Amino acid sequence: MKHSLPFVLLTSLLPAVAFPHGFGIAKGTHLDAALSTTWRSEAAANTAQAWQIPGLLMGGHALPAERGPGLDQAILTLTHHRDDGLYALLKAGSHDGGDFGLEHAYAGWRSSGESTGFAVEGGRMSPMFSPLLHDHPAERLYAESSLLADAFWGRHLEDNGLRLLARLPADIRLGIESWQGNAFPATPGETLHDVFGDITFATGGVTLTAGFFALEASAVNRTDNRYDSGHSHGGTTITVPDVRYTGDTRIGGVNGRLQWQLTDQQTLRLRSEWMQQDVDGNIRESTRLAHLAGTHRGMSHAFEFKAGRHEIGLRYDSLSLSNTVSGSGAAVLAPLAGLTTTGNNPQKLNVAYARQILPGLKTRIEWVQDDSTGQRHERWLLGFVWQEQLWMRH
Repeated sequence: MKHSLPFVLLTSLLPAVAFPHGFGIAKGTHLDAALSTTWRSEAAANTAQAWQIPGLLMGGHALPAERGPGLDQAILTLTHHRDDGLYALLKAGSHDGGDFGLEHAYAGWRSSGESTGFAVEGGRMSPMFSPLLHDHPAERLYAESSLLADAFWGRHLEDNGLRLLARLPADIRLGIESWQGNAFPATPGETLHDVFGDITFATGGVTLTAGFFALEASAVNRTDNRYDSGHSHGGTTITVPDVRYTGDTRIGGVNGRLQWQLTDQQTLRLRSEWMQQDVDGNIRESTRLAHLAGTHRGMSHAFEFKAGRHEIGLRYDSLSLSNTVSGSGAAVLAPLAGLTTTGNNPQKLNVAYARQILPGLKTRIEWVQDDSTGQRHERWLLGFVWQEQLWMRH
């Protein structure tokens, strides 16, 4: 479990690359704030039990939204980028009504090249291997996260790590990341590494980006700790069976993004991502043990159109899950861990409309058809998103 295929792959590439500029921190000092709040007509799942996608070991921050008003996200971000290439970021925030705290704190240095170059970053941050990892409620059209993000890395992922970035001629980008393993699907003290890359083509008003990633994580006695802090729904405290996983998780994927600037006021965006997760390890509880081998595939497609102050979009997510649980404890542990599938692929459809009503403030209405648990849930969402730069110094 300690050997990392992604690390070996990119290490072999490093002598041939010249690393990219940093990933979006503008020069100067900036203080930005964002907030997303949403009212829901129905809860995302049965409030008397843990939310479970049948066929998956759950974890991370993948908690269901509750009925009524809620805070999706609140963030405050401070960035500083010096002329000599040194930069840093501090971000404090809250997700899904959780406690407000420090989420990101990292520093980096970038070379002076514009079209080609390299950068190194270290500290507490989010990985860059998938666009869905940086798809947050205050920044996207949809209030709710992708089903793929909930299934494969517990909605959002932050950890202490080191990142190397490369930008090559022809607008090619490569990266390698190594993490302490404090975040799902890994466990503290074990490994979590990934590599990623993409290439961008631009002509006229059309921009096309195609990318890939590979991730490997190891876990020892990992549990579903989403409800450990006493998280409850509707006043009911949720408990989950103490089933532990020890083994490896490997995820690979490809993604594509197309943006077409039709006019000065009209933009069409198409986004697609496909990934496969392979798990190989053991599950156990106090008296039983079984072996788990699973192959899980997911896809996410989105169509979005923006015209002036108006934006509409549709996103469809689907999972295909297959597990083999063997050994003396398989008959008990498979259903106890939620690994028994229903025969229907978990799916989720979001249809959203947003309108900019003031500078930095927009309203959003959304309809969700959620078949992620084997039972259909439909709900309406109404909310507001505020984003603003509070202070800037060049």
